Amino acid sequence: MKLALQTAADLFGALRDPSVRTRLAVLRAIAARPEMALALGRVNDWDVIDELIHQSYQSCSVPYYRALLRALAAYPDERVTAFFAKVAVMTRDEEIRALVTERSPAPGETPAATAGSDESGDGRTPSEPDPR
Repeated sequence: MKLALQTAADLFGALRDPSVRTRLAVLRAIAARPEMALALGRVNDWDVIDELIHQSYQSCSVPYYRALLRALAAYPDERVTAFFAKVAVMTRDEEIRALVTERSPAPGETPAATAGSDESGDGRTPSEPDPR
């Protein structure tokens, strides 16, 4: 399968394709050559990182979610670091936790700067329910 992705709109369309095979192939290509996907530009002020983070909130299988996180892990970007810190706190899946915690922080960031950041100080992310 060969896709002609020349713009961010093409890329986002491929990432939203009904075929899981197509979407997985695109995620693998992003993980292998992240700079190429980023170079495709933006759609409505969103780049590939925004799209991947957005898609991670959609319902999908665990293997697909892991592929999505691997694609995101290729980007040394503050948005990814912040998102991965939330995932690390919220997930119960050890493979996902390992994937998001082994990624290096973005240049100039420290893992402690974003890990478990919340307003309450109890280690939960703002969207996580209070277990009490």
